[in-house]
Amino acid sequence: RSLVGSEMCIRDRYQRRVRGLSKIAMRLAVIILLFCVVGVVLSAFTVPLRGRKTRTLTRPFGGKGKINNGGVIPLSGNLTYWGEYFAIVGLGTPPQYVALQVDTGSTDLIVYGKDCDGCNATKTYDDGSSSTSGRVDCDDDFYDCDQNNCWMDAWCGFEDDYGDGSSISGYVATDIFQVGSIKSQSTVSIGVIQQVYAPNGFEATGVDGIWGFASSELSGWGGSSVFDILTGDFSWYDGFSMCLSPVNNGVLSMGIDYSKTPGILWTEITDDEYWFEVEIEDILVGSKSIGLGWWTLNSNDIIVDSGTTLLILSSDMFTAIRTTLTSYCSATNQLVGVCNVTKGKSLFDGECFTMTPSQVAAFPDFTISFKGPVKVTISAVDYLWQGTGVPGQYCLGIIADDSLPVIIGDIFLQNFHVIFDEYNSKIGFGPRSTCPTVN
Repeated sequence: RSLVGSEMCIRDRYQRRVRGLSKIAMRLAVIILLFCVVGVVLSAFTVPLRGRKTRTLTRPFGGKGKINNGGVIPLSGNLTYWGEYFAIVGLGTPPQYVALQVDTGSTDLIVYGKDCDGCNATKTYDDGSSSTSGRVDCDDDFYDCDQNNCWMDAWCGFEDDYGDGSSISGYVATDIFQVGSIKSQSTVSIGVIQQVYAPNGFEATGVDGIWGFASSELSGWGGSSVFDILTGDFSWYDGFSMCLSPVNNGVLSMGIDYSKTPGILWTEITDDEYWFEVEIEDILVGSKSIGLGWWTLNSNDIIVDSGTTLLILSSDMFTAIRTTLTSYCSATNQLVGVCNVTKGKSLFDGECFTMTPSQVAAFPDFTISFKGPVKVTISAVDYLWQGTGVPGQYCLGIIADDSLPVIIGDIFLQNFHVIFDEYNSKIGFGPRSTCPTVN
C-alpha cells in the first residue's frame, strides 16, 4: 500500500465521497419530507419525544483552553524501502502492539485481526484477548453500520474495495488506544480486518494497518478518528504535526499549538469536511511558472496526504511541468532522463536513471505556491525519488492521474515540519529546526 495501494485507497475514498454526496442529497429530501409530515401530525397531536445518542462529527473539546500540551511520539519508515511512515501503538488491555501507517488521507484505524484470511500479517489484534474491548452491534445507533453488510449477521461490518481489484473486510470493535505515554480514557473504534484479497497484501511492506487522521465523514462506519477521541479526552489544542525524514524515521506531535512559532509558512485549509484540502495559485520549475491559470490548477480537490508516497497531479499540471523542465535543456545543461532521450523512455514515462550527485544538482527546484500566496520549495534531491532502492538510481516522484484528486504526498512533505492546525483552519510548512523532540 506504500505506493500504488495508497493511490488506490484514495481513489476508493474519492469514489465513496461522490457516492456519499448523492446519499446526502437523498437524505435531505427525506428530511424535508419528514418535516412536512411531522408538521401535519403535530397540528393534531401531542407526542412524546425520545432521546438518541449523537455521534461526534467534529473535534469535541479541543481548542485554546487545553488542559495539557499533548505529546510527541517517534515514527519509523522512509521513502525508499518502506515508502510510508508508521507508529507503534498499543490496542487493548493489556496492550497488543502493532505498527500503523499515519495517514491524513483517511479516518479509520484499521488493523489485521487474529485468524485473518489472506492478511500475511506479522502482528495482529485480537479483541478477544483484551479486557476492555467490545464489538459493535450491527444495529448500534452510535455508528453508521451498513445493515446489508453485517459481519456474521451480528456485528457492524465494513468492506473497502480498491481500484486494483483488491479488497479488505471485517468487523468493528472498540478498545483502549495507547501510543508512547499517551493512553486514551475513552475507547476508540477499530476496523478489525478478517479477510484480505490482494496479490501483495494490503500492507505489502509489513505494516499492520492504518491510523487515519481525516474527517469522520470519510469513516467506513461513521466513527470519529483516534485524534478526535484523544483531543476530547485531554482537551488538547486542536492540531497535530509531522516531520518525515527522507532517509529514516520522523516524529508526530499531537495537541501542541504552533500558531505563534516563527518561520512557519501558513496556507488556509479551504475544506476539511473530508480531507485536508488546500488551493494552489501557481507551480514553478526553477524560476519559471508552468503557466496554468487558477481554474485549471484547482479543477479538482487538492489534498495533503501523508498516506501517499508520491506527488500526484492532474495530466494538465504534469504536461506543463514536463514542458517547463524540458525548456532548461541546452548544449551545456543536459538533464539526465529529460534531455535528448528516446520518446517514451524519459523520467516522465516512469523510467529510472543512474545519476551522480552533480547530475541531480543540475535539476531546478520545484515550487508550489499555495493560497496566500505561500511559496513552498523542494529541491531536485526531494522530487527525484530513489524508489527502486538501488543507490544512485533516481525516478521522478511526480505522476499524473486524473481519476484522483491532486495529492500532496510524502515526496513533497519530507524535510518540512508539516502542521495541521485545525483550530485555525491552516496548514503550516516549517523548517526542520521547528520540529519537536520525542517526549
